[in-house]
Amino acid sequence: MLCFALVFLTCTTCFAHSINDGVVSLSLERQDPIFITMLKQGIHPRVIETFFSSIKSQAGNGTVPAKLYKLFDNEYYGKLKIRKDSFNVAYDTAWGNTWVPSVNCSSASITCKFRNKYTGKNGTNTLQRFRFPIENTILTGTVWIDNLSFDMSTVKNQSFGVVDKIPFFPFIYSICDGVVGLASNSGMFKSKSIVTAMLEQGLIKKPIFSIYINRDPNTPKGGSVMFGGIDKKHYKGEFTYTHVLPQSNGIWMFKMQSITISPKFVLCQSGCNVYMDTGSNLISGPSAEIESINQYIGAQVFFLNRYTVKCGRVDQLPKVTFTIGGKKFTLKGPDYVQEVNFGPVKVCLTVFKKTEESDMWSLGGSFIASYYTTFDIQNQLIGFATSL
Repeated sequence: MLCFALVFLTCTTCFAHSINDGVVSLSLERQDPIFITMLKQGIHPRVIETFFSSIKSQAGNGTVPAKLYKLFDNEYYGKLKIRKDSFNVAYDTAWGNTWVPSVNCSSASITCKFRNKYTGKNGTNTLQRFRFPIENTILTGTVWIDNLSFDMSTVKNQSFGVVDKIPFFPFIYSICDGVVGLASNSGMFKSKSIVTAMLEQGLIKKPIFSIYINRDPNTPKGGSVMFGGIDKKHYKGEFTYTHVLPQSNGIWMFKMQSITISPKFVLCQSGCNVYMDTGSNLISGPSAEIESINQYIGAQVFFLNRYTVKCGRVDQLPKVTFTIGGKKFTLKGPDYVQEVNFGPVKVCLTVFKKTEESDMWSLGGSFIASYYTTFDIQNQLIGFATSL
Protein backbone atom coordinates (compact mmCIF):
# COMPACT_ATOMS: atom_id res chain seq x y z
CA MET A 1 0.00 0.00 0.00
CA LEU A 2 2.93 2.32 0.17
CA CYS A 3 5.97 2.52 -2.07
CA PHE A 4 9.52 1.75 -1.27
CA ALA A 5 13.12 2.87 -1.76
CA LEU A 6 15.89 3.81 0.64
CA VAL A 7 14.89 6.89 2.56
CA PHE A 8 18.19 8.51 1.64
CA LEU A 9 17.19 8.65 -2.02
CA THR A 10 15.50 11.74 -3.39
CA CYS A 11 12.12 11.14 -5.01
CA THR A 12 11.65 12.06 -8.62
CA THR A 13 8.85 14.61 -8.75
CA CYS A 14 5.54 13.09 -9.77
CA PHE A 15 3.98 15.60 -12.11
CA ALA A 16 0.18 15.72 -12.00
CA HIS A 17 -2.14 17.62 -14.24
CA SER A 18 -5.74 18.75 -14.23
CA ILE A 19 -8.18 18.71 -17.10
CA ASN A 20 -10.86 21.37 -17.14
CA ASP A 21 -13.68 19.13 -18.33
CA GLY A 22 -14.88 17.72 -15.05
CA VAL A 23 -12.00 15.36 -14.35
CA VAL A 24 -8.79 15.50 -12.33
CA SER A 25 -5.92 13.35 -13.60
CA LEU A 26 -2.80 12.53 -11.59
CA SER A 27 0.33 10.70 -12.65
CA LEU A 28 1.80 7.81 -10.70
CA GLU A 29 5.48 7.01 -10.40
CA ARG A 30 7.06 3.62 -9.89
CA GLN A 31 9.40 2.46 -7.17
CA ASP A 32 10.59 -1.01 -6.27
CA PRO A 33 8.59 -2.61 -3.48
CA ILE A 34 10.58 -3.13 -0.30
CA PHE A 35 11.23 -6.84 -0.90
CA ILE A 36 12.70 -6.11 -4.34
CA THR A 37 14.72 -3.17 -3.00
CA MET A 38 16.33 -5.37 -0.37
CA LEU A 39 17.09 -8.08 -2.95
CA LYS A 40 18.74 -5.55 -5.26
CA GLN A 41 20.91 -4.40 -2.37
CA GLY A 42 22.28 -7.92 -2.22
CA ILE A 43 20.55 -8.87 1.03
CA HIS A 44 19.99 -12.62 0.99
CA PRO A 45 16.28 -13.51 0.90
CA ARG A 46 16.72 -15.75 3.96
CA VAL A 47 17.94 -12.72 5.92
CA ILE A 48 14.99 -10.66 4.63
CA GLU A 49 12.57 -13.40 5.65
CA THR A 50 14.07 -13.69 9.14
CA PHE A 51 13.98 -9.92 9.61
CA PHE A 52 10.42 -9.66 8.34
CA SER A 53 9.26 -12.54 10.54
CA SER A 54 10.78 -10.95 13.62
CA ILE A 55 9.07 -7.65 12.83
CA LYS A 56 5.74 -9.34 12.21
CA SER A 57 5.93 -11.12 15.55
CA GLN A 58 5.95 -7.70 17.24
CA ALA A 59 2.45 -6.92 15.98
CA GLY A 60 0.97 -8.24 19.19
CA ASN A 61 2.65 -5.55 21.28
CA GLY A 62 1.37 -2.67 19.19
CA THR A 63 4.61 -1.72 17.45
CA VAL A 64 3.81 -2.50 13.80
CA PRO A 65 0.41 -2.09 12.11
CA ALA A 66 -0.29 -5.47 10.56
CA LYS A 67 -2.07 -4.00 7.56
CA LEU A 68 1.10 -2.13 6.70
CA TYR A 69 2.76 -5.46 5.88
CA LYS A 70 1.29 -5.24 2.42
CA LEU A 71 3.46 -2.16 1.92
CA PHE A 72 6.08 -4.82 1.29
CA ASP A 73 4.66 -5.33 -2.19
CA ASN A 74 3.62 -1.92 -3.51
CA GLU A 75 5.21 -0.18 -6.49
CA TYR A 76 3.24 2.97 -7.22
CA TYR A 77 2.93 6.41 -5.67
CA GLY A 78 1.74 9.92 -6.49
CA LYS A 79 1.80 13.46 -5.13
CA LEU A 80 -0.38 15.21 -2.56
CA LYS A 81 0.02 18.77 -1.32
CA ILE A 82 -1.54 20.21 1.85
CA ARG A 83 -0.97 23.96 1.75
CA LYS A 84 2.81 24.20 1.38
CA ASP A 85 3.51 20.68 2.63
CA SER A 86 4.17 18.12 -0.12
CA PHE A 87 3.88 14.36 0.26
CA ASN A 88 4.53 11.18 -1.69
CA VAL A 89 1.46 9.02 -1.17
CA ALA A 90 -0.06 5.72 -2.18
CA TYR A 91 -3.51 5.89 -3.80
CA ASP A 92 -5.02 2.87 -2.11
CA THR A 93 -8.44 1.31 -2.71
CA ALA A 94 -8.15 -0.69 0.52
CA TRP A 95 -7.99 2.36 2.83
CA GLY A 96 -10.99 4.51 3.68
CA ASN A 97 -9.13 7.57 4.92
CA THR A 98 -6.27 9.81 3.90
CA TRP A 99 -3.37 10.18 6.32
CA VAL A 100 0.09 11.74 6.47
CA PRO A 101 2.82 12.04 9.14
CA SER A 102 2.70 14.77 11.78
CA VAL A 103 5.37 17.42 12.32
CA ASN A 104 5.33 16.15 15.90
CA CYS A 105 6.69 12.83 14.74
CA SER A 106 10.05 12.88 16.50
CA SER A 107 13.13 13.54 14.38
CA ALA A 108 14.98 11.29 16.79
CA SER A 109 13.31 8.49 14.84
CA ILE A 110 15.03 7.93 11.50
CA THR A 111 11.70 7.07 9.88
CA CYS A 112 10.44 10.54 10.81
CA LYS A 113 13.67 12.45 10.27
CA PHE A 114 13.78 11.85 6.51
CA ARG A 115 10.05 12.02 5.87
CA ASN A 116 7.77 14.82 4.72
CA LYS A 117 5.54 15.95 7.58
CA TYR A 118 2.39 18.01 7.97
CA THR A 119 3.00 21.29 9.80
CA GLY A 120 -0.65 22.27 10.25
CA LYS A 121 0.11 26.00 10.03
CA ASN A 122 -3.22 26.87 8.41
CA GLY A 123 -5.21 23.75 9.21
CA THR A 124 -7.74 23.03 11.92
CA ASN A 125 -6.94 20.51 14.61
CA THR A 126 -10.25 18.88 15.58
CA LEU A 127 -8.55 17.38 18.67
CA GLN A 128 -10.32 14.15 17.74
CA ARG A 129 -8.00 11.23 18.32
CA PHE A 130 -8.37 8.06 16.29
CA ARG A 131 -7.32 4.58 17.23
CA PHE A 132 -7.60 2.19 14.34
CA PRO A 133 -7.24 -1.48 15.29
CA ILE A 134 -5.43 -3.46 12.62
CA GLU A 135 -5.33 -7.10 13.63
CA ASN A 136 -3.20 -7.11 16.80
CA THR A 137 -2.07 -3.50 16.84
CA ILE A 138 -3.34 0.07 16.60
CA LEU A 139 -2.59 3.02 14.33
CA THR A 140 -3.09 6.31 16.17
CA GLY A 141 -3.24 9.98 15.32
CA THR A 142 -5.36 13.13 15.24
CA VAL A 143 -8.01 14.25 12.75
CA TRP A 144 -7.28 17.56 11.03
CA ILE A 145 -9.18 19.65 8.46
CA ASP A 146 -7.32 21.44 5.69
CA ASN A 147 -7.12 21.99 1.93
CA LEU A 148 -5.71 19.04 -0.05
CA SER A 149 -4.29 19.84 -3.49
CA PHE A 150 -3.88 17.49 -6.41
CA ASP A 151 -1.82 19.66 -8.74
CA MET A 152 -4.11 22.60 -9.66
CA SER A 153 -7.24 21.08 -8.13
CA THR A 154 -7.85 21.67 -4.42
CA VAL A 155 -10.30 19.87 -2.16
CA LYS A 156 -11.21 22.36 0.56
CA ASN A 157 -11.90 21.61 4.22
CA GLN A 158 -11.18 17.91 3.95
CA SER A 159 -10.77 15.72 7.03
CA PHE A 160 -7.66 13.54 7.13
CA GLY A 161 -5.50 11.78 9.66
CA VAL A 162 -2.19 13.04 11.00
CA VAL A 163 -0.14 10.14 12.36
CA ASP A 164 2.09 10.65 15.41
CA LYS A 165 4.52 7.76 15.11
CA ILE A 166 5.94 5.87 12.14
CA PRO A 167 7.14 2.27 12.59
CA PHE A 168 10.81 1.68 11.78
CA PHE A 169 9.95 -1.18 9.46
CA PRO A 170 8.90 -1.14 6.70
CA PHE A 171 9.07 2.66 6.44
CA ILE A 172 12.85 2.72 6.69
CA TYR A 173 12.81 1.62 3.04
CA SER A 174 9.91 3.83 1.96
CA ILE A 175 9.92 7.15 0.17
CA CYS A 176 6.17 7.36 0.58
CA ASP A 177 4.81 9.40 3.43
CA GLY A 178 1.16 8.37 3.66
CA VAL A 179 -2.00 7.22 1.93
CA VAL A 180 -4.87 8.70 -0.05
CA GLY A 181 -7.72 6.33 0.77
CA LEU A 182 -9.98 5.37 -2.13
CA ALA A 183 -12.27 2.91 -0.36
CA SER A 184 -15.82 4.18 0.08
CA ASN A 185 -16.04 3.52 3.82
CA SER A 186 -15.06 5.98 6.54
CA GLY A 187 -12.16 3.86 7.75
CA MET A 188 -10.36 5.11 10.85
CA PHE A 189 -12.68 8.09 11.37
CA LYS A 190 -15.74 9.58 9.72
CA SER A 191 -14.95 11.74 6.71
CA LYS A 192 -16.08 12.24 3.14
CA SER A 193 -14.12 10.34 0.57
CA ILE A 194 -11.84 12.36 -1.67
CA VAL A 195 -14.03 11.53 -4.67
CA THR A 196 -17.24 12.64 -2.93
CA ALA A 197 -15.59 15.89 -1.84
CA MET A 198 -14.35 16.56 -5.38
CA LEU A 199 -17.85 16.01 -6.73
CA GLU A 200 -19.55 18.28 -4.19
CA GLN A 201 -17.03 21.04 -4.79
CA GLY A 202 -17.42 20.92 -8.56
CA LEU A 203 -13.96 19.60 -9.34
CA ILE A 204 -15.38 16.54 -11.09
CA LYS A 205 -18.74 15.77 -12.70
CA LYS A 206 -19.11 12.08 -11.92
CA PRO A 207 -18.43 10.12 -8.68
CA ILE A 208 -16.00 7.72 -10.31
CA PHE A 209 -12.27 7.21 -10.56
CA SER A 210 -10.18 5.10 -12.91
CA ILE A 211 -6.72 3.62 -12.62
CA TYR A 212 -4.14 2.86 -15.29
CA ILE A 213 -0.91 1.04 -14.42
CA ASN A 214 2.09 0.89 -16.73
CA ARG A 215 4.32 -2.09 -15.96
CA ASP A 216 7.04 -1.20 -18.48
CA PRO A 217 10.18 -1.61 -16.33
CA ASN A 218 12.15 0.75 -18.55
CA THR A 219 10.24 3.85 -17.44
CA PRO A 220 9.54 5.36 -14.01
CA LYS A 221 6.08 6.39 -15.24
CA GLY A 222 3.88 4.09 -13.23
CA GLY A 223 0.47 5.07 -14.58
CA SER A 224 -2.29 7.46 -13.62
CA VAL A 225 -5.41 7.98 -11.54
CA MET A 226 -8.29 9.89 -13.13
CA PHE A 227 -10.99 11.27 -10.84
CA GLY A 228 -14.38 11.94 -12.42
CA GLY A 229 -13.93 10.05 -15.66
CA ILE A 230 -12.36 7.37 -17.81
CA ASP A 231 -9.25 8.04 -19.90
CA LYS A 232 -10.00 6.72 -23.38
CA LYS A 233 -6.36 6.56 -24.40
CA HIS A 234 -5.66 3.82 -21.87
CA TYR A 235 -8.10 1.12 -22.98
CA LYS A 236 -9.77 -0.53 -25.96
CA GLY A 237 -13.08 -2.31 -26.42
CA GLU A 238 -15.98 -2.27 -23.99
CA PHE A 239 -16.06 -2.35 -20.21
CA THR A 240 -17.36 -5.34 -18.30
CA TYR A 241 -19.00 -4.24 -15.05
CA THR A 242 -19.59 -6.16 -11.87
CA HIS A 243 -21.48 -5.10 -8.74
CA VAL A 244 -19.78 -4.41 -5.44
CA LEU A 245 -21.07 -6.84 -2.82
CA PRO A 246 -23.46 -5.33 -0.23
CA GLN A 247 -21.40 -6.85 2.60
CA SER A 248 -18.15 -5.31 1.33
CA ASN A 249 -18.09 -2.69 4.11
CA GLY A 250 -16.74 0.00 1.84
CA ILE A 251 -13.93 -1.91 0.14
CA TRP A 252 -14.18 -2.69 -3.57
CA MET A 253 -15.18 -6.35 -3.23
CA PHE A 254 -17.14 -8.41 -5.76
CA LYS A 255 -17.93 -11.98 -6.73
CA MET A 256 -15.58 -13.75 -9.14
CA GLN A 257 -16.98 -16.79 -10.97
CA SER A 258 -13.82 -18.86 -11.47
CA ILE A 259 -10.05 -19.02 -12.04
CA THR A 260 -8.97 -21.31 -14.86
CA ILE A 261 -5.53 -22.47 -15.98
CA SER A 262 -6.67 -25.49 -18.00
CA PRO A 263 -9.96 -27.33 -18.52
CA LYS A 264 -8.84 -29.74 -15.80
CA PHE A 265 -7.56 -27.08 -13.43
CA VAL A 266 -10.29 -24.72 -12.26
CA LEU A 267 -10.39 -22.92 -8.93
CA CYS A 268 -13.14 -20.89 -7.32
CA GLN A 269 -15.70 -23.06 -9.15
CA SER A 270 -18.58 -21.99 -6.92
CA GLY A 271 -17.51 -18.37 -7.00
CA CYS A 272 -15.37 -16.50 -4.50
CA ASN A 273 -15.05 -13.03 -3.05
CA VAL A 274 -12.28 -10.80 -4.36
CA TYR A 275 -11.37 -7.17 -3.77
CA MET A 276 -9.34 -4.69 -5.79
CA ASP A 277 -6.12 -3.67 -4.09
CA THR A 278 -4.15 -0.87 -5.73
CA GLY A 279 -1.83 -0.93 -2.72
CA SER A 280 -0.17 -4.14 -3.86
CA ASN A 281 1.17 -5.53 -7.10
CA LEU A 282 0.19 -9.07 -6.15
CA ILE A 283 -2.66 -11.46 -6.74
CA SER A 284 -3.37 -12.97 -3.34
CA GLY A 285 -5.61 -15.81 -2.30
CA PRO A 286 -6.16 -18.71 0.11
CA SER A 287 -3.05 -20.71 0.92
CA ALA A 288 -4.05 -24.01 -0.69
CA GLU A 289 -5.27 -22.44 -3.93
CA ILE A 290 -2.24 -20.19 -4.33
CA GLU A 291 0.05 -23.14 -3.71
CA SER A 292 -1.85 -25.14 -6.34
CA ILE A 293 -1.49 -22.37 -8.94
CA ASN A 294 2.24 -22.02 -8.34
CA GLN A 295 2.75 -25.78 -8.47
CA TYR A 296 0.76 -26.07 -11.70
CA ILE A 297 2.84 -23.43 -13.48
CA GLY A 298 6.04 -25.08 -12.23
CA ALA A 299 7.02 -22.46 -9.66
CA GLN A 300 9.30 -23.26 -6.75
CA VAL A 301 9.00 -21.96 -3.19
CA PHE A 302 11.21 -18.91 -2.60
CA PHE A 303 10.95 -16.80 0.56
CA LEU A 304 8.22 -14.78 2.28
CA ASN A 305 5.47 -16.81 0.60
CA ARG A 306 6.80 -15.93 -2.84
CA TYR A 307 7.47 -18.37 -5.66
CA THR A 308 9.96 -18.35 -8.54
CA VAL A 309 9.93 -19.75 -12.05
CA LYS A 310 12.79 -20.25 -14.49
CA CYS A 311 13.23 -16.94 -16.28
CA GLY A 312 13.87 -18.66 -19.60
CA ARG A 313 10.39 -20.16 -19.69
CA VAL A 314 8.25 -17.17 -18.68
CA ASP A 315 6.86 -16.84 -22.22
CA GLN A 316 5.87 -20.52 -22.19
CA LEU A 317 3.95 -20.39 -18.92
CA PRO A 318 0.23 -21.24 -19.10
CA LYS A 319 -2.42 -18.56 -19.22
CA VAL A 320 -4.40 -17.82 -16.06
CA THR A 321 -7.99 -16.73 -16.68
CA PHE A 322 -10.27 -14.95 -14.23
CA THR A 323 -13.99 -15.00 -15.02
CA ILE A 324 -15.67 -11.81 -13.80
CA GLY A 325 -19.14 -10.64 -14.75
CA GLY A 326 -19.40 -13.51 -17.21
CA LYS A 327 -16.31 -12.40 -19.16
CA LYS A 328 -12.86 -13.98 -19.23
CA PHE A 329 -9.84 -11.88 -18.26
CA THR A 330 -6.58 -13.64 -19.11
CA LEU A 331 -3.03 -13.08 -17.90
CA LYS A 332 -0.04 -14.53 -19.75
CA GLY A 333 3.26 -15.50 -18.16
CA PRO A 334 4.93 -12.07 -18.57
CA ASP A 335 1.84 -10.49 -16.96
CA TYR A 336 2.16 -12.46 -13.74
CA VAL A 337 5.93 -12.77 -13.39
CA GLN A 338 8.30 -10.08 -12.11
CA GLU A 339 11.98 -10.20 -13.06
CA VAL A 340 14.49 -9.10 -10.40
CA ASN A 341 18.29 -8.97 -10.38
CA PHE A 342 19.56 -10.42 -7.10
CA GLY A 343 23.24 -9.52 -7.37
CA PRO A 344 24.57 -11.42 -10.41
CA VAL A 345 21.55 -13.73 -10.34
CA LYS A 346 18.27 -13.06 -12.11
CA VAL A 347 15.16 -14.12 -10.19
CA CYS A 348 11.66 -14.36 -11.67
CA LEU A 349 8.92 -14.10 -9.05
CA THR A 350 5.27 -14.94 -9.64
CA VAL A 351 2.68 -12.48 -8.33
CA PHE A 352 0.63 -15.27 -6.75
CA LYS A 353 1.00 -15.02 -2.97
CA LYS A 354 -0.78 -16.65 -0.05
CA THR A 355 -3.00 -14.55 2.18
CA GLU A 356 -3.84 -15.10 5.82
CA GLU A 357 -7.53 -14.69 5.00
CA SER A 358 -8.85 -18.18 4.34
CA ASP A 359 -11.49 -17.38 1.74
CA MET A 360 -10.53 -13.99 0.29
CA TRP A 361 -8.79 -13.10 -2.98
CA SER A 362 -7.34 -9.79 -4.11
CA LEU A 363 -6.34 -8.44 -7.50
CA GLY A 364 -3.52 -5.91 -7.45
CA GLY A 365 -1.39 -3.97 -9.88
CA SER A 366 -0.40 -6.97 -11.99
CA PHE A 367 -4.06 -7.43 -12.96
CA ILE A 368 -4.85 -3.72 -13.36
CA ALA A 369 -1.81 -3.35 -15.64
CA SER A 370 -3.57 -5.66 -18.12
CA TYR A 371 -7.10 -4.40 -17.50
CA TYR A 372 -7.85 -0.71 -17.07
CA THR A 373 -10.14 -0.43 -14.05
CA THR A 374 -12.85 2.09 -13.18
CA PHE A 375 -14.67 2.46 -9.86
CA ASP A 376 -18.22 3.88 -9.74
CA ILE A 377 -19.09 5.03 -6.22
CA GLN A 378 -22.70 6.04 -6.89
CA ASN A 379 -23.73 2.82 -8.62
CA GLN A 380 -21.30 0.58 -6.69
CA LEU A 381 -19.79 -0.90 -9.83
CA ILE A 382 -16.29 -1.91 -10.89
CA GLY A 383 -15.49 -1.99 -14.61
CA PHE A 384 -12.66 -3.64 -16.54
CA ALA A 385 -11.43 -3.10 -20.09
CA THR A 386 -8.30 -4.20 -21.94
CA SER A 387 -5.45 -1.78 -21.26
CA LEU A 388 -3.49 -0.06 -23.99
